Amino acid sequence: MIRNVRWDLDAGFPFLQSYGLLLLAVVLALAAVALFYRSYADVLPKRMLVALSAMRMAALALLILLLFRPIVRYDRVRAERPRVSVLVDDSLSMSVRDVPGLPDRLGRVRDYLSGAGKGRLADLGEDFAVELWAVGEAARRLAPTDEVLAGLAPAGRSSLLGGGLSDVLKADRDDPPLSKVILFSDGVDTSGRGLGAEPGKLQVPVYCIGVGSRLSDNTEFRDVAIQKVDPPRSASVNTLCETRAYIEGGIS
Repeated sequence: MIRNVRWDLDAGFPFLQSYGLLLLAVVLALAAVALFYRSYADVLPKRMLVALSAMRMAALALLILLLFRPIVRYDRVRAERPRVSVLVDDSLSMSVRDVPGLPDRLGRVRDYLSGAGKGRLADLGEDFAVELWAVGEAARRLAPTDEVLAGLAPAGRSSLLGGGLSDVLKADRDDPPLSKVILFSDGVDTSGRGLGAEPGKLQVPVYCIGVGSRLSDNTEFRDVAIQKVDPPRSASVNTLCETRAYIEGGIS
């Protein structure tokens, strides 16, 4: 929880119609004091005359200011930076190198968020209280530093993005309020739940930033799907049996 405390000082004369009237009253009072002590110029020493005149002028000026009912007010304002949760997918699919010779998908996210990019995580920290989460098999809260990002590896055996968002919601607190969620992922989700219902539960905007290129854009990849598996109705233990699988594949 990060707060900025600011003190606001306000002074003035709320009951004064015109500052010109106040200035005129002060000038007349000072002139009256000067005329009064002028008659004592031949009686009092010059140094004493100046001191008495200055004290009388200061007292009259203060009295006039008080007659106009001045008000001095100060406010203590506590400003809270809104909180933003940055979610990084660390599942195995983020280890894919879409372009030979370049970092893998997770490495590209690390470079973007850390100093190797332009320090986007540090930039967010100027305006938000940043939380960093790794979402793969489960959501894990991390320290939002470049050192922690550098040690993040794509080791998750599954990609439960919907569950990760749900865990962020369960860990949510109102102090300071969560303003947005930013998710870095290649979009591969193995939970079977999808993401459709989770962002609505968060009641905050969820910004999904896709990582990686489409596999269908690379001729070395094939879009393959198992459409149907036809096993026998029964089989004995420790015996071989024939099972038919229908595979559909496309060539980009």
